[in-house]
Amino acid sequence: MKQAVLLAVFIGIILVACSNGASTAVEQAANIDATVSAAVAATRTASDVQEKVAATLSAPTPTTAPPTPTTESASTVNKILDNVLALSENHVTTGVDYFKDGRYEDAIQEFDQAIQLDPDFAIAFMDRGLAYYHLGENQTAISDYDKAIQLDPNYFKAYLHRGLAYSGLGQYQATIADSTMAIQLDLDNGLGYGARGHAYASLGQYQDAIANYTMAIQLDPDNGLGYGARGHAYYELGEYQSAVKDLDQAIQIDPNYAWAYAARAAALWELGQSSLSDKDSEKACELDRSLC
Repeated sequence: MKQAVLLAVFIGIILVACSNGASTAVEQAANIDATVSAAVAATRTASDVQEKVAATLSAPTPTTAPPTPTTESASTVNKILDNVLALSENHVTTGVDYFKDGRYEDAIQEFDQAIQLDPDFAIAFMDRGLAYYHLGENQTAISDYDKAIQLDPNYFKAYLHRGLAYSGLGQYQATIADSTMAIQLDLDNGLGYGARGHAYASLGQYQDAIANYTMAIQLDPDNGLGYGARGHAYYELGEYQSAVKDLDQAIQIDPNYAWAYAARAAALWELGQSSLSDKDSEKACELDRSLC
């Protein structure tokens, strides 16, 4: 059956940003008296902890003279700060687990708590942005990516995923700009080229798309999505033999890549190979009923 129109290619990038060195449990700092513990409980951020604990340690009481600052006091403050940061990292770790299970709202709540404890935690903003992105809330995701980049101007993943969120809003030039920045930050990562190629394809600039997909394939030759996307670009340019060749490779890498069968069916039809086209159409329908 002739397929007159190909479905748009969507580059399936699902990156879960993991917090580096996140603790699995929070260890309470030893020898912290009840007064200091109360000061910690009343705070919401790491900077608040530092200010309030320092003030608590140095404040005079009705029965004692103001204590002289000691190495022990400084050590106590540092232990409390370490605990607050560890708590923040634990919330990110739990949030990532929820994210992997598709529980995006629960993940966002965990990332919220991590940010409340440490407002300078770039990874927490990055991961919360990913969760919003997967809920289809692209503009909110962009705001979180903006903050992550503000905190870490060399954050490759934040630029990459902000670009994808811009694509979700149809702002492909912004995607190209962010993908280009991601590529500059990590020349050996094919995801930036794939995202930029998708933006060019969405703008109808298929030669530029092919150039970027080719770079992505060179950097990650085992990613069938790159071949599928480049095959789609060749199809749009009327280069059906090249399209079939790329889609063959995509299917070889992933025999269950339903969209690749549907795309190859369309290219084969254009080449007059209706019998092979029908077989691919049937296979695509078998794998994904939405392609029937």
